[in-house]
Amino acid sequence: MKNVLMISYGWPPRGAVGMLRMVKFAKYLVKSGYNVSVITKDDSRTGTISWDIEEPVLDNVRVYRIAPASGISLLDRVNTKLQPQFEIEWYRAVEYRLEELIKEIDFDVIISSSPPESAHLIAAAIKKRANKRWIADLRDLWSRDHYRNLDFLRRSILFWKERSTLNKADLILTVSKTWAGFLRKQYGERVVFLPNGYDKEYFDRIPREVPAKFTISYLGKLNSRHQDIAPFLAAIGKTVKDGRIPKDSLEVNFYVSGYGKPDIAGFALKHGLSEVVKEFGPVPLSRAFHIMKSSSLLLLVGWRGMSARGWRPQKLYEYMGSGTPVLLVNGACNEELAEVVAGTKSGNMANDITGIEEEIMRRYKDYTDRKISDEFQDKDRLAEYSVSAITKELCRLIG
Repeated sequence: MKNVLMISYGWPPRGAVGMLRMVKFAKYLVKSGYNVSVITKDDSRTGTISWDIEEPVLDNVRVYRIAPASGISLLDRVNTKLQPQFEIEWYRAVEYRLEELIKEIDFDVIISSSPPESAHLIAAAIKKRANKRWIADLRDLWSRDHYRNLDFLRRSILFWKERSTLNKADLILTVSKTWAGFLRKQYGERVVFLPNGYDKEYFDRIPREVPAKFTISYLGKLNSRHQDIAPFLAAIGKTVKDGRIPKDSLEVNFYVSGYGKPDIAGFALKHGLSEVVKEFGPVPLSRAFHIMKSSSLLLLVGWRGMSARGWRPQKLYEYMGSGTPVLLVNGACNEELAEVVAGTKSGNMANDITGIEEEIMRRYKDYTDRKISDEFQDKDRLAEYSVSAITKELCRLIG
């Protein structure tokens, strides 16, 4: 039996969507006979996601919650300016207790997950002191993170920090084939592609419902600079204006979080959709899964910018797991994302207003004919992205 120590900034009951990968791995590692311990942040007041899922197996995970430190040094303040997502107050607090934690926790292998990258520095320090195997998991790239608008100097500093840290890892995981290829140029064959996935058990608990209106839903982060929703709302506006979809038979709901959000209300007003398009904040996880499963169509907006080719958001896999059709708009730059959507037959991509209109009308006809189901998906390809299957590969990598 292996004892696994995870370093994860977020953990239930509060955290960001990034914690889902480690939570799911922990669940299925425990089911596979592993002992799992977690070092995480102790601050239940922060985070954008509420954990409201009954998951008794997680009671078997031993969780060490460390509150962020106060009174950090001037140098740490400078470092925070250079890399604000590093969460240095939490890192310092864990660093202070490191020797105590190493003595208390029984572990054979360490798995750290970023962002924030402070998780990897903690893991590197534990590896050095305890001489244990370390697997570094990158949900997003580090110095090439597409979400961070950094100048050349700041990226260069991050790259130096990245290399000096990850060179100590025994294995490096990432969620995209393209990103894995990019990282292999720096770190060689230690880099392994291990995708995100969906947990079938979450969705099996939720009955499928046909909504009272044709309902299109978007859930998750949305960035105005790199994700363009204008063509989608223009297409919706045209279908309403010419009467192909009655306004009182349509709902378009955005459940969005994050910074740099677009002016959804402004776009809706421009296209005469203020009564149709609504914006909400993030919702608890089980509620999010219910929304996915009771929608007529799920909107996925492509990413244009750094690292776009390998961009595969966690949202994609939850969408696929729900069995509701997916509409990918403006995804021409996202080759891997488009391949997964098409390969699993989970939906279609449209990159101009006309194509988006056609796909919306096709799904609207399915809705009026009451044909909404998950029978269109390729079940064998879809099963490759179940977390239970992906965790089997993680078990092999753990050894």
